[in-house]
Amino acid sequence: MTLQYWLQKYIKDPKNQAINFNLGWSYEQQGQTASAAGFYLRSTEFGHDKNLQYEALMRMALCFEKQGNRIFTIKGILLRAISLLPKRPEAYFLLTRIYERNKDWQEGYTMAVVAHEFATDNPNTTTDVEYPGKLGFTFEKAVCAWWVGLWNESIDLFKELKDQDLPEMYKTAIDNNLNNLQS
Repeated sequence: MTLQYWLQKYIKDPKNQAINFNLGWSYEQQGQTASAAGFYLRSTEFGHDKNLQYEALMRMALCFEKQGNRIFTIKGILLRAISLLPKRPEAYFLLTRIYERNKDWQEGYTMAVVAHEFATDNPNTTTDVEYPGKLGFTFEKAVCAWWVGLWNESIDLFKELKDQDLPEMYKTAIDNNLNNLQS
C-alpha cells in the first residue's frame, strides 16, 4: 500500500494503531525517519496489541539509529520494548548491538549471554527488524568477550560461528576478527 493510501486511512481514523504503524512504515521506506518515528510512537500510544507496540518500538529505535547520535534515546526505547514483552529476543538483540557499537562491552556481553538463553531463530515481526536469529547473540558475545578480557572465549566463539549460515556482513566480520585476534 502507498503512503497516499495510509494517509487517507489516517484522516478517517487517526488513533488506529495499525494505521499509524503502516503510515510510519511508509514514511520509513521513503527515508523520512523523523515522520516515521512519530507515527510509530502513536502506534504504541493508541494501541492495545502488544506485539504491534513492540514492533513499533523497535522500528522507532531503528529510525533513531539511522539518524545517528541518539544512543540514550535508542536504549530507552529498546528497554521499553523489552519491558513490554520480556521473552521476545529481537529488542534484546538490538540493545546488545547498540551496547557493542557504543563500546559498552560489559553491558553488551551480559545482554548477549542473558538473551541467548531464550532466543529463537525466527523473528515474530511483520517487518525486518535486523534480528539475525540466535547466532546474532553469539556474534555479539564474541565481539564483547574480547574487550572484557575473555580472549580465548572470543576466539572460540568466532571459530564456532565461522561455519554457520550467516549473512555476508557477519561472515566478513568473523573472518576479519579471527585474522586480527589470532595474530
